[in-house]
Amino acid sequence: MRKVISVVIIDDDNDAIDAMSEALEDYEIKIIDRGHDGKEAVELYKKLKPDVIIIDVLMPKYDGHYAIKNIKEFDPDAKILVVTADVSNSTIKKLNFKKINFLYKPYNSEDIVENLQLLTEN
Repeated sequence: MRKVISVVIIDDDNDAIDAMSEALEDYEIKIIDRGHDGKEAVELYKKLKPDVIIIDVLMPKYDGHYAIKNIKEFDPDAKILVVTADVSNSTIKKLNFKKINFLYKPYNSEDIVENLQLLTEN
């Protein structure tokens, strides 16, 4: 039996969060909270310590870059799944940390689950 994976989802688009949450309900994925910007992402990670944080990069105010940098400073072993429409190489280079996977929009639920499983295998 597989371990239930706990996640926090961060996106400035409520519809994107709702769609992802619904898609993951059929799998052994537990959504423990949601946030809407990078600052909330850092606060929720520190408070809840999920197995994986799923985060968009492009958000107003505090973006995904802010969140990832600060989460990795707090916990270098944090597992992060970046879900983004930004496919530029500069984004990947800026987020060159260990234990980060990238998933580009549009995606399907199997892609998310596969990435979550890969991140949590070790």
